[in-house]
Amino acid sequence: MAFYVFSNDGNRYGPCDLETLVRWAQEGRVLPDQMIEDDATGARMPARQIPGLPFAATSGSYVPPQANYQSPPPAGYPRVNAYVGDDGAGDVKQAWIFGVLSLLCCPIVFGILGIVAANRAIAKGNPGGVSARTFCIVMTVISVVLGGFSIALRH
Repeated sequence: MAFYVFSNDGNRYGPCDLETLVRWAQEGRVLPDQMIEDDATGARMPARQIPGLPFAATSGSYVPPQANYQSPPPAGYPRVNAYVGDDGAGDVKQAWIFGVLSLLCCPIVFGILGIVAANRAIAKGNPGGVSARTFCIVMTVISVVLGGFSIALRH
């Protein structure tokens, strides 16, 4: 079973499994009156209606958490392939350099290296990686074609 948790400001967190939802309730990150959506059915209900969901211990009656309250993390967190602090700018620069080098010498090697660097930049969310990848592909093709004409002219 998978669930979504709705915070008071309307953000939706998840999906998470029941084990994660239990942990969040124990930590005080899911409160009894918070709306929970069942991913399979789309049914929404207050968290207190989910059987077996324990909430943070309180003294008798429900007391909302104080300033140290943390809402559940957004969907997909923690990100497995996150590049913290790296926006891919260095990879874009590498791709452009490799693209130029593929025109000057070793088109296959430098062209592939440029495409790989550009793809890394794209994976890191840098939009400049797309144009760098296109440039590397074009330079590699031009280099290979020019090399083929050069060989054909010699014979």
